[in-house]
Amino acid sequence: MVHNRYIIISNIMLIILLLIGFTLIELSSVQQYNTIVDQKIESDLYQTALTIESDLENSASVQLAVASYMAKDDTVRHWLENERYASTAAIIHYLAEKSKAFGYDRAFIISEESRDFYYDRGFLRRMNPNDPRDRWYDLFTRSGITSHVLINLDESNDYALSIFTDCRVEDKQGKLLGIIGIGKNLAPLWEIFDEKEKVLGQKIYITPVGEIRTSLNTSIGHYVLHEDLMEKLDIDEDLLENSTTGGTFSTIGNQRIFIKRIERFGWNIIVTQPDVSLIDTLLASFRTNSVYVVMLSVLLVLMSVLGMRRINRKLHQLENIDSQTGIPNQLLFSDQFKALNASEFLNPCSFFTLTVDDLDSISEDLGIAYQNAILNIVSDELMKITDQHGIIGRWERREYIGWLDMSPDNAYKLLLRLNLRLSERDKKIPIQVSIGITNARNNRNLPILAMQAERAMYRSIRNGSGLCTIYDPEIDGIVSIIAAD
Repeated sequence: MVHNRYIIISNIMLIILLLIGFTLIELSSVQQYNTIVDQKIESDLYQTALTIESDLENSASVQLAVASYMAKDDTVRHWLENERYASTAAIIHYLAEKSKAFGYDRAFIISEESRDFYYDRGFLRRMNPNDPRDRWYDLFTRSGITSHVLINLDESNDYALSIFTDCRVEDKQGKLLGIIGIGKNLAPLWEIFDEKEKVLGQKIYITPVGEIRTSLNTSIGHYVLHEDLMEKLDIDEDLLENSTTGGTFSTIGNQRIFIKRIERFGWNIIVTQPDVSLIDTLLASFRTNSVYVVMLSVLLVLMSVLGMRRINRKLHQLENIDSQTGIPNQLLFSDQFKALNASEFLNPCSFFTLTVDDLDSISEDLGIAYQNAILNIVSDELMKITDQHGIIGRWERREYIGWLDMSPDNAYKLLLRLNLRLSERDKKIPIQVSIGITNARNNRNLPILAMQAERAMYRSIRNGSGLCTIYDPEIDGIVSIIAAD
């Protein structure tokens, strides 16, 4: 009886110790996971803002260049200098011609002398300094700047939300004659933003910063005024006013927020995404399961060994998941490779390595944050295209490695999509990878496979960026070099 009592007591103590240890380990694991999730959320927010900035910069820069060209046209200057005697039909025809030639929705001109507003279809109205709609004109002309970009309603096109670029027109002595500009409907760009929100689970806003950009006094679509954004997100005004071009992360409630300023246009890009936390869910689960644990104490003792093994495996995985990209490192990949069933090597299969081209030069030009963002993009796209087809891992700082359950030719077709998807992710700095593939059928020797694939990869690098090279181990040589983009 005494012996049995000691066994029962020791089992209960063991259960308690296991529960305490398991709880602490799980809490630590969740905290680590939360860190990884937080880094992933920040990376996603940053990349979305960067993409939006690039889209806006590209669109507005071309539009601004066209408006600047029109502002320097002698035809425009001559008409404004002789407006009283000049033909209005001539300037309307000029605006219509340029609008059609450059593919914009609207072209317009405003005379400083008469304050008459003409557009590519005729006379719109006379500007009124006491009309809030026309406040932007006086703010712009008094500012001394030669051009600017703003979002406003197009009165001549059913008040469609549009992006306008305005440029000063001056005579040869620098006297202001008026302004000329062009407008483009924002609906196509808004559709792109809507698609990003749907796919990424994010919210995208653009808000003006500065007096000149506030001619639109209402929030429409993704364009949101400060006061509306402060109410919607419960965000502090100082956070909006003190934004930087590098961007600022913030957490408000259950939302992660990234604010990035486009200094050139005086806009803030705000991207939000729900934050993720597992602590409360874990604690609630433990409270519920504790009753069953006590009732099944004997069963838990028998299962303790299995539980410890599970913990060890989970810890091993967590310790060997790359904290930056969220994919297995070299050690964990080696374990996963060894765990593959031998029968899988009897069927067509392949092994690959790839590296990000020009990563050092990108890091030197744009900084380590942009380099990390590129690595996250490559990892994210690589995980997507290889999902259900094999295993992947980080091999070196910039290299990736993987095993696929398909022939080298089919592996090439699959990995071809990687460069295509990467080229669509970042238009500002094209991302390319060089790839090496080898046949892994009947070969479970990881070092040899890695060496063969690396030989092919380095051949790709030597022959130019964005290439894919296939190595044939049966002839111990390179079979083919194929452009991967």
